[in-house]
Amino acid sequence: MLTRLSVDNYVLIDSLEINFSEGMTIITGETGAGKSILLGALSLILGHRAEFGVIRDTLRNCVVEASFDVTNRSDIALLFSENELEYEQEVVIRRVITPSGKSRAFVNDAPTGLPFLRRIGERLIDIHAQHENLLLRQSDFQLLLIDGFAGIDGLRSEYQSALAYYHDCVLRRDNHKKALDKGADEQEYQRFQWEQLTAARLREGEQEELEEEQVTLMHSEEIKGALCGAIHLLQDQEGAALSSLRDVKTLIEKIVLIFPSVKELYKRLESIRIELKDVCAEVEKKISLIKSNPQRLDEVTLRLDTLYALQKKHKCNSVEALIATCNSLSSNFKGMEDVYDALVICEKEVQEAYNKVMLCATHLSVARKSALYRMEREAEGKLKLLGIPHATLLLRISKIDDLKVMGIDEPEFLFSANKDVEPGVLAQIASGGELSRIMLCMKSLMVQSSRLPTIIFDEIDLGVSGRIANKMGEVLQEMSSKMQVIAITHLPQIASKGTAHLVVYKEDGERGSRTFLKRLSSEERVMEIARLLSGSEVTEAAVSNARALLV
Repeated sequence: MLTRLSVDNYVLIDSLEINFSEGMTIITGETGAGKSILLGALSLILGHRAEFGVIRDTLRNCVVEASFDVTNRSDIALLFSENELEYEQEVVIRRVITPSGKSRAFVNDAPTGLPFLRRIGERLIDIHAQHENLLLRQSDFQLLLIDGFAGIDGLRSEYQSALAYYHDCVLRRDNHKKALDKGADEQEYQRFQWEQLTAARLREGEQEELEEEQVTLMHSEEIKGALCGAIHLLQDQEGAALSSLRDVKTLIEKIVLIFPSVKELYKRLESIRIELKDVCAEVEKKISLIKSNPQRLDEVTLRLDTLYALQKKHKCNSVEALIATCNSLSSNFKGMEDVYDALVICEKEVQEAYNKVMLCATHLSVARKSALYRMEREAEGKLKLLGIPHATLLLRISKIDDLKVMGIDEPEFLFSANKDVEPGVLAQIASGGELSRIMLCMKSLMVQSSRLPTIIFDEIDLGVSGRIANKMGEVLQEMSSKMQVIAITHLPQIASKGTAHLVVYKEDGERGSRTFLKRLSSEERVMEIARLLSGSEVTEAAVSNARALLV
């Protein structure tokens, strides 16, 4: 529950701190005194965005801090664990707004973000603002009321998690489809290119080999003639180099014994002779390989033309670059195949996710429908206590085709305040005062299954007075036996039901208007309720009536 609220430098509030207790706390004050300002400050603690101009003194920070008793709250402990925060039995939330408009949030002095404040805030406080009576006309809010009464918020959360996963699966599937659709035409052309390159049976180094062979074939006669002439000069003709070298070697050999210094020359001549003999053998081998082959020349030329054409088409300057292009195209196909495989998997995941979300939606719908009759009866009983003796409330749920955030249900609240009058759509026939009482009735029913420790009503009594206001006070008092209730009211009948009473007032001074909050003593409380009864001039009769209400 909320145990303390401290507000510093917020709108008309210079500085205030107030402690709250169990039961029902009443807050009253003149119109414009600043009751709504308190709610605005508290909304900062709950993760709402700060509006422009909330800082009173623009030279210092605005600070709002609230303390909550969360003893034995396993859901809060789990939330802290999920966010790697240490759980304590007291949670202190602080919100700081700087003059520049920047906002910082802290939970037990640990910095945190607004999403976490909103998550923890929805587990700590329900603020019912004046305009929320109109929410009774909205389908989603009606379903929230049913879920709260039935105690099936967990089923709704399970459905919403399944729905979020289903939407994620659909998004991934659609993205894969778009990728395939976008690449379909391009892929067809790339496949043609890849098949053409693959059919060419490209091989690294092939072009250089073919170009060399082409030159050889084109000049085969010239090459063969030169080689034959060389071998003729080396060994075939009279006086050829090899035979002459042999003669020289023989002459030198004769004088080796008598002129030893030529022994080294002899060895060198022998080495040259052997090398020249090898050269002759290699030339003869080359001669045997060189043949005129016009057919092979045509084949080589045709192959080279193919390679040159492919290089020009793909803007490459070598066969190696063509091979790289072919591999790249192959990778593209593999990538598209991966996308297709992923699409197949996503289609399966979408179907499985859809089945899961429909199962969750069905369970949620069945649980809602099973609670409707009991909710109708209990609500009608409450409405009779609140001064609508002939109240009839019919709750209907029909199935819709869409998967919406709240499920596959379309609720309809039918209401009649008069005997023998057929119930009509609540949003069309209920008056403002009736909406206030119906809302209070619904909130009181939700308390039975809600773990929410604190609820704040901002003028739930709008449009009612007198005896009905007294009954509303009794309902609030009953609710306060199960949870902390804070009620902002203008009605003395409700104000008299609280266990504690705070008054908001405004003073004008040199520094402008300032809002203050004061806890009333017993006698001060009598006078405040008397003021609510009689207006600005408190009469003896009003004081007497106030004492009677407080008995």
